[in-house]
Amino acid sequence: ITTKKGTYPLLSKIASGDLTDVYASERKSDGAQLVLKVSKDSSINDLVQVESRVLSKMFPAEAAEEGMNRYLPHLVDTLQINDGSGIRTVNILERLTNWHSLERVRAAYPAGVKFEHAVWMFNRVLEILAYVHKEHGIVHGAITPAHIVVFASDAQTDPRNHGAKLLDWSYSVPIGEKLK
Repeated sequence: ITTKKGTYPLLSKIASGDLTDVYASERKSDGAQLVLKVSKDSSINDLVQVESRVLSKMFPAEAAEEGMNRYLPHLVDTLQINDGSGIRTVNILERLTNWHSLERVRAAYPAGVKFEHAVWMFNRVLEILAYVHKEHGIVHGAITPAHIVVFASDAQTDPRNHGAKLLDWSYSVPIGEKLK
């Protein structure tokens, strides 16, 4: 897929959600690791476009991943493609390596994680929600274990340790509006 911002090959399908199929990609110009979220069909393009609008507002492409932005996925580009079956929206985001969904954490630790780990994860989710509610007037609308990712690294000094991000903003709405 080629846009004004770059060329993005679909390398492999790495996930399939309710609304999108997610593909690994690498930008040709600089080798940046990305994911392409491709709507499953044109009837849900509006929801995929919501994610693009909300992320663009909260974490503009030119902004650095610092402060509260570190809790949000970074949208690189958005576009529409016609693959012969209809027009589908594609959101291109930076790929998160060493980040694991709470769904995966739950599978890896069926008896649960240590209490102190559960506390910091829950605290990060509350921080994210407080920030987007207060600063941007946004309600996420679909907080599930698959939409919360936490960072894991063997490097004890990695500043991202104890980090979390809230993904999939397709069901988000301004405070006071009805969730779709």
